[in-house]
Amino acid sequence: MADSGPDTEACLLNQIAGLAVRRFTEYPVTSVFVDMRPRRTRRPGLVFLKKALAGLEKLAAARTAEAKAVAADLRRIEAAAEEARRKGANQLAVFSSAREDFLEKFFWNLSPEAELQIPHSFVRGFRPHLYPVALLLDRLENFLLLVAGLQKGELFRVEAGQVTERWEKEAPLPQETRREKRGAFDRRTGNIHTTFTKRVEEHLKVHEEKFFRVLAEKTAGWAKSHGIRSVILGADSVAGPPIKEKILEQNSRIGVVLAPIDAKLSPAKKLALGIRVFRQREREASHQRVEELLSSGRRKTTFGAVPVLLALRQSVRGAVLVLDEAFHLTAPICGRCSAVAVKPESCPDCGGGTQLSSLENELICLAAATGTEIEFVKDSEALARRGGVGLLI
Repeated sequence: MADSGPDTEACLLNQIAGLAVRRFTEYPVTSVFVDMRPRRTRRPGLVFLKKALAGLEKLAAARTAEAKAVAADLRRIEAAAEEARRKGANQLAVFSSAREDFLEKFFWNLSPEAELQIPHSFVRGFRPHLYPVALLLDRLENFLLLVAGLQKGELFRVEAGQVTERWEKEAPLPQETRREKRGAFDRRTGNIHTTFTKRVEEHLKVHEEKFFRVLAEKTAGWAKSHGIRSVILGADSVAGPPIKEKILEQNSRIGVVLAPIDAKLSPAKKLALGIRVFRQREREASHQRVEELLSSGRRKTTFGAVPVLLALRQSVRGAVLVLDEAFHLTAPICGRCSAVAVKPESCPDCGGGTQLSSLENELICLAAATGTEIEFVKDSEALARRGGVGLLI
């Protein structure tokens, strides 16, 4: 079982990769994904789950040979849903195959304001249905928010749109600098002595550099320990650029976005602005991936579900799978080797059994199993014209 949050994001990706290589050709795996957040006075996710479990119960009664295993899957899923409610989670994913003695469950807790809405799913087949989990992981609002100025810095760790940890630091100002700053003003003439001004400026510059470095080191440290790749830096034009530079010195792989977030705002408003900037950055990054995919660069590109699936079957490394959220197709797919069959009776490559399955899920499984980066895009007409899916090799 995995709880939500950046602490477990790397672990979750490893678990997803482990799930992606599993094949259940003898007895199917039941994959469940439910969004249990309330919609006004109803909870449509729980209604969906109740109906799906009723269907599974009928299946157990109809197939006497598999009745025991199906009933065990039913109990496992019900227990996982109850555990999610006890833990206060509102997103649930369960993968169960009682005959194979296999069970994985994941819980997340999205903020009520989260825009992400993933359709519920209840699928039995050769493969775990990982598509909704992959989409959720791609869309989770996990990032660091650093709101900094010359006198103070606040660092927030945001998991699924909610602040889970906060740290703040005030800039220390040495006593000699304070004395020099006060003594620099000449009451008789109303002027500031040049010698004192230079000394004060030098002191302030040195201590600003030290303070900015402390903020940068703390931010980079949190990013590394919690597996976070995005930092929203709310700062003005004076503090922002040097802090960003120092963060990137610590870890050049972190994506740092500067945003005009006022340090005087309340924590709730800072978070709301940080989430808005993060969402905009994610949309821009997705569209940049599409542009990279469609541009004639040095990297090889492949378009269309079947050609991309064939390329992923060859275990390409360092590739990027770009998938439009609107892409949904089904085809007879082999449970052993992932080949797409023209005739649903048997696999053309290995002779194994086939099953009408989701092509987008097969693409996700093959990509996750080979460590291929997965990028979801939304409303991309250019990618839709090329089949809704592409692979950057």
